[in-house]
Amino acid sequence: MELMNQLLFGIFGLILFGIFLTVQVDNQLHNSLESSLFWRYTVLLRSIAYFFWFLVPFFGSVCLLPANYLYIASVVLLALFLSSWNAPIKRSVMYILAIGYVIFCFVFLHFFLKENSFVARVNTVAGTQIPLMIWEFFSIAYYLRKKRDYVVGVLIFFLALQVTAYSFRIITVNRSPHLNIQNIVNADLLSSMMSWTSNGINVIVYILINAYLYRRLWKKERESTYKYDIASKERTRIQELLVEREKLVSYLLKSNKTASTGALAASLAHELSQPLGASLLNAQHLKSLMDRNVVKLDLEKDIVNSIEADTRRAGQIIRSLRALFSGDAITLERIDLIGLLYSIAQLVGPECRGSNIELLIEMPERCYINANSIEIHQAILNVLNNAIQSLKSKNNIEKKHILIAINLQGEQVTINISDNGPGVPIEREHSLFELLDSQKESGMGLGLWLCKHIMTRHGGDIFYKRGSNAGATFSLVFPPPIPVDDLRI
Repeated sequence: MELMNQLLFGIFGLILFGIFLTVQVDNQLHNSLESSLFWRYTVLLRSIAYFFWFLVPFFGSVCLLPANYLYIASVVLLALFLSSWNAPIKRSVMYILAIGYVIFCFVFLHFFLKENSFVARVNTVAGTQIPLMIWEFFSIAYYLRKKRDYVVGVLIFFLALQVTAYSFRIITVNRSPHLNIQNIVNADLLSSMMSWTSNGINVIVYILINAYLYRRLWKKERESTYKYDIASKERTRIQELLVEREKLVSYLLKSNKTASTGALAASLAHELSQPLGASLLNAQHLKSLMDRNVVKLDLEKDIVNSIEADTRRAGQIIRSLRALFSGDAITLERIDLIGLLYSIAQLVGPECRGSNIELLIEMPERCYINANSIEIHQAILNVLNNAIQSLKSKNNIEKKHILIAINLQGEQVTINISDNGPGVPIEREHSLFELLDSQKESGMGLGLWLCKHIMTRHGGDIFYKRGSNAGATFSLVFPPPIPVDDLRI
């Protein structure tokens, strides 16, 4: 029987020492809660305690003292470890347990020095151990309410079985108070069986705890792997999107150059049509006079002057458009807005009279702005031409008119150009100033876009407003004038 007890204690010690080695490896690899000091040392101390019991036949009863001290210390550490699953351990609890452990050491030493004290020693160890095991049971039961896991459920069962086994062991030992044995190794069959059962359950509890900890660690690693895989996929996707973005940016740069070139060409065609058309008419008129041998020097001189003026204006338009599309700095000057508007009115006057359109002007006595006269001339003329074309397309309007009015609010100047034509369709209002968007059959969708571009270059803006009854109003808003010294921007 003594050999059997010695063999079982050696096996229990080896099993627990093997668990300790795996815990040490886990601590080196992960340094996590699963490898906390409480867990590592409870396994180590319990295995050493079993080894000391294994050595009793070789070195005598002197091994019993460290065996029981280490055993109870391992029980205390296990209770602290299982309790830490629910909340951090308070220092006060650790102090109380330390004091209780010191008391146990003195009490056990007292009985150890007495002869025939096996029953008293068993009662001391079991009486100290059972409350700690009950604490372990309730700690795991409370933990199971938060973390549903079948391994924890099995662990609770063995913790309850552990308390029951040690309770029966106390009962069994106390039913034979006159046992004439020195230690647990040379106990009788009944006492040994109870010892094997209780210590075997102890080892199973440690195995279950270790299995649960590694299961929890495996879940964490699986989640980490899953998150890493997702992160890798997202990183790959982001890299693909970055490559696509670079391709798109390159494509847009090429498209922008193409669009700018096309817009410049279209703008030239749009803006040059009027001065070149006027020059053509004047040249044809002059040619007809020459074919008929009609000599009117004053008239011919006026025609030549008109052709020269139109040619100059065409050149100015070309230079202005080139500056617009090349991003050159805009040269501002102090402009007499009243004189500029009257010159534009004279330019469109013949066409208005030919289309029975009354041109009305409401202006203050004087008004000045800082602007590029050629570009602003183009913007205003484009809006006026749109109004004229809109009215010419409608023959059911009895009295057609266009109103040019200047509104002064502090230093801000606004030119309102209103007509009583059909206005802009509601569905087109949001895209009115977009490039190549036109509602006219012969239009290129460039005029209003160019006006917007010019006004933006000047730090101003252009707005459209639907008339109360019919027609449209375009407002060109200029920023307050800047100091003369800073006119070149």
